[in-house]
Amino acid sequence: MKDIVYVTGIHAVRNALENFPDRVIRVFWEDNGGKAHPRRAEVLELARENGLPCETRKSHFFRDRAKGRNAQGIAAQMMDFPYTDLHQMLSSESPLEMILICDGVTDPQNLGAMIRSAAFFGAKGVIIPRDKSALVTPLAERVSAGGTGSVPIVQVVNLSRTLDELKENGYWIYGTVEAGGEQPSTHRLKGKTAIVVGAEGQGIRRLTRDKCDVLLTLSAGGAIPALNVSVFAGLMMYEVHRQESA
Repeated sequence: MKDIVYVTGIHAVRNALENFPDRVIRVFWEDNGGKAHPRRAEVLELARENGLPCETRKSHFFRDRAKGRNAQGIAAQMMDFPYTDLHQMLSSESPLEMILICDGVTDPQNLGAMIRSAAFFGAKGVIIPRDKSALVTPLAERVSAGGTGSVPIVQVVNLSRTLDELKENGYWIYGTVEAGGEQPSTHRLKGKTAIVVGAEGQGIRRLTRDKCDVLLTLSAGGAIPALNVSVFAGLMMYEVHRQESA
């Protein structure tokens, strides 16, 4: 059975019901005297239209599952996103033998945008670590605009070991750094290519960096010294696609 996750907040629960109703198991809401807040009531009605049970819980139930955020008195219990096994991804066919690796990207919107770009360019897959990383949440799925359904997403426990395994399978690992790396256009980014992008503001971790075969930097000389990580990743994937198509 797949892992169970909780999505909290009116907007997040509505998004889950509208886009992934087959993964929602039930909806919980905080009963304040028998009447739900109007916006919450709209979400509950949507859940009932999908044939889902709606159950009441006390306020501490939502606090425990919101992890510091405002749950707004509503939560959806869902089946977790169906991640792909690494070996299954490696054996799959794709337009490009390119893999995007996200080392500690924590914003689900950035993750979703990168998955969208990976799907657009025909990447073989996207790899994320299980810990200290954004997961494929309903928000990330929505931002991906369907990308999560067309490109394999792999979640790994040990990223360092995964990089070693990719090398054993013939992949060349390109880490990306804000400064000090080589220009992507000076390298042959063809064939089995893995692009590693790091956390927002921090970059790739030292252990990951040490595993990379080459470090690459995008520089343009404009007023802004660095790009958003999802934009950076998109440009890197474009360069791989450009070279493969040349």
